Amino acid sequence: ITAILPVIDAPKKFKERFVNFKAFVESQRAALQQIESIQQPFTQLEEILATLSEDSVDELPEVLKAPLKALHATFNDQIAANLDTDTDIVGLGSEVLDQFAEQVQSVVKNHYVFMATQ
Repeated sequence: ITAILPVIDAPKKFKERFVNFKAFVESQRAALQQIESIQQPFTQLEEILATLSEDSVDELPEVLKAPLKALHATFNDQIAANLDTDTDIVGLGSEVLDQFAEQVQSVVKNHYVFMATQ
C-alpha cells in the first residue's frame, strides 16, 4: 500500500508544487529578471504563468513545457560549465537562481511522475 500512495498523491502534489512554483516566481520576479542567462525563457514563463489560474492546473499545461524545458537545459549547461572550472562552486551563482532551478526541476519531475500514473 505504501508503494501506491505516491501514485495516488501525484495529482495533488503536482498542483501543490505548481502553486509553490508560481508563488516563488512572483515573489522573486525582480531578481530573476536581472539574470541575463535566463531572460528569454523566463519572460515567456512569466507571460504564461500570468494567464494560468492555480485552480485550473491539474497537470502541466502544454504552453509551459517549452519555457520549462529551455530553463532546465540552461541550468544543466551552467552547472556543467561550473563543474569544468577549478572552483568548488556547483551551484548556478546565486541563491535565487539555485532555488529557481530547484523549483523548475521539482515541477518538471512531478509532472513526469503524474503522467506515469495516468
